[in-house]
Amino acid sequence: MKITFKEVKPDCRNEIYVNEKLVGHVEVATIDGKWKLEAYFSTNFSDNDDINKKFDSSYKAGKTLVKIYERSYFFFESYGDKETQEIDMRV
Repeated sequence: MKITFKEVKPDCRNEIYVNEKLVGHVEVATIDGKWKLEAYFSTNFSDNDDINKKFDSSYKAGKTLVKIYERSYFFFESYGDKETQEIDMRV
């Protein structure tokens, strides 16, 4: 799995790609200097704690976003009707 961090706004916002697919971004809050993440895919309810967490670095926030993506990808791939799994509806 290839993970890429693309700096969109220097020291403010990074886009996170997994195998060249954009899965979300991480952004620093100007008030406290902590990083938060935003997923561009459907997530599991159990991931809400990680999604709402604040991080000390863009790297840690990005790695957490990728872990959430992996968990949700495997969850949604194994759940539901087999006939509809070919359509990636998380984008």
